[in-house]
Amino acid sequence: MTDQAYVYDIIIGAAPQKVWGALTDGTITPTYYFGSRIESPSWKKGDSYRYANADGTTLLDGSIIDIDAPTRLVTSFRPVWLAGMGVAENESHHVSQVTFELTPMGANTTQLTVTHTGLIDAAESNGRVLSGWTMILSGMKTVIETGSPLAIG
Repeated sequence: MTDQAYVYDIIIGAAPQKVWGALTDGTITPTYYFGSRIESPSWKKGDSYRYANADGTTLLDGSIIDIDAPTRLVTSFRPVWLAGMGVAENESHHVSQVTFELTPMGANTTQLTVTHTGLIDAAESNGRVLSGWTMILSGMKTVIETGSPLAIG
C-alpha cells in the first residue's frame, strides 16, 4: 500500500449545498458518475453506500467514515467494477479512502477538494481509478453549472 495522496481541486460555480447535493443525490449522480446512482440508507457516519449501475449491479461501494454536511465527506472506496476487468483480485477487493472537502468561496462558488489515499503501490488499477476522478469531477462541474451532462467522446 502507498501513503501517496492523490489530490484533485476544482472550483465550481455553485454554493456548497448544491455541490453537496450533486455528491449525495442519487438522481443527479447518473449524469456524471458513469451512469451510476449513489445510494446510502441515511447518510450517517458508519452507514454503507454504493454506486448502483442501471442494471442493479454495484460499481463501487464502501462506508461513510465521517460526514459533516455540506462541508466534508470521508468514505472508504472499494472498486467492485475492477473484478470484471481482469485485474488482480487483491486490487478489486482493496479498500482505500476518499475525502471530499467543500470550501465556500463567496456566495455562489465552492472549492471542491477530493483526496484519494491508500491505493496499492504500482497497482494496474490505479490509472483507471485516478483518471476516473478527472472525468467524474469535470462531469459534475458541468452538470452543476449548466444543468446538462458533459459529452465525452
